[in-house]
Amino acid sequence: MDATVLHERAVVIDAHSDILCDVRVRRRAGETAVLSRRHLARLRAGGVDAVVFAVYLTPYQPESALREAFLMVDDLREEVAASADELLLIQAAEDLEPTRMKGRLGALLSLEGAEPLGMDVAILRLLHALGLRALGLTWNRRTMVADGIGEADGGGLTRFGRTVVRECERLGILIDVSHLSERGFWDVVGMANGPIIASHSNARALCDHRRNLTDEQLRAIAACGGVVGLNACADFVAATEPNLDRLLDHAEHMASVMGHEHVGLGLDLLEYLPGYERARLPELDDAAAMPDITARLLARNISVPAIEALLGGNWLRLWRRVLR
Repeated sequence: MDATVLHERAVVIDAHSDILCDVRVRRRAGETAVLSRRHLARLRAGGVDAVVFAVYLTPYQPESALREAFLMVDDLREEVAASADELLLIQAAEDLEPTRMKGRLGALLSLEGAEPLGMDVAILRLLHALGLRALGLTWNRRTMVADGIGEADGGGLTRFGRTVVRECERLGILIDVSHLSERGFWDVVGMANGPIIASHSNARALCDHRRNLTDEQLRAIAACGGVVGLNACADFVAATEPNLDRLLDHAEHMASVMGHEHVGLGLDLLEYLPGYERARLPELDDAAAMPDITARLLARNISVPAIEALLGGNWLRLWRRVLR
């Protein structure tokens, strides 16, 4: 099959993007409709149908993080309202149906790090009411929920963290273990009643970085019905000469360990964040280059159903199961 035809017909989902960081800066400077004016064309050129917009926070203290989180959530909601003919906030499974999407870019809201929650699960419920549908339990640092992968102590879920996991399952919020400490990861696996995700992580067997997952962790996510998103950040792809082919090596390895129905995209493209040039893959520096993924997978003789699953079918299936 022709790669262009395959990419155009496939559902393409990127499960981790920091575009909201750019939106935040520009809206504070007085711009409006930032997504439609500055980002939508590149996403369309890449054939992208839906994006998970992460609320990535630099304030560490819960009070300042809470304020910033609410402002960024408002940014996304205002952007969607201003471009309702082009953007749709995905909150429930029915939002994923073509009759509802109507060709619009789907926007799913995620929180990258639980700092804004403090120790109040009520904040989680309020964020859910505003559209939050995925929660990264930590970034690299410690929260009241658990330790991130950057903490030397490597602590697991706290008592409050267990409450948060249970509430996420009740509300239909995807539990994201990218950035979580290994002990925290296994705590989540041990108590989860449904699928968990790692939205933007690669295979540690191919690149020995603390942010990547061991084969044992990959199998555990597959066993609970979850999905792992390939991360295009160069540091997580290869220690030397990171490139798109090395990233696709991760895709093949993860599929061999988990099954192709558990691998997706969570590209963490960094063109939106100044100062991260070193961490970008040369062939995948923005969303417009995403059709190259399809072409190179076809060149590796990966089956068409497996490619369609990786591009977005696996995320679509999981979202339909969890979101409500």
